[in-house]
Amino acid sequence: MIVVTAFAQVRPETRGQVAEALLRAQAETVTEDGCEAYRFYAALDDDSCFVAVENWQSVDALQAHLQSPHVAELIGALTDALVAPLDIRAYDSTRVDLG
Repeated sequence: MIVVTAFAQVRPETRGQVAEALLRAQAETVTEDGCEAYRFYAALDDDSCFVAVENWQSVDALQAHLQSPHVAELIGALTDALVAPLDIRAYDSTRVDLG
């Protein structure tokens, strides 16, 4: 499984429009082949800091997602709102039983 975390720090005055763009992207992405999970969260201590947590069945599925029109739309919506560049990290992971 491929696990992605993406961190976005946005200008506080853009939070509402960014949240709407994130929700639109989320609605489209969860229908994609190979998407096991795709969700955005806001930091508890700073609601202008968003984190995406994504699980993908394969690198190919993630690559197809990154080429999708809704990702391009999301990047466009974030461009002027970001305080710093997106911090995107992808990992090839194996599930571990903790219990």
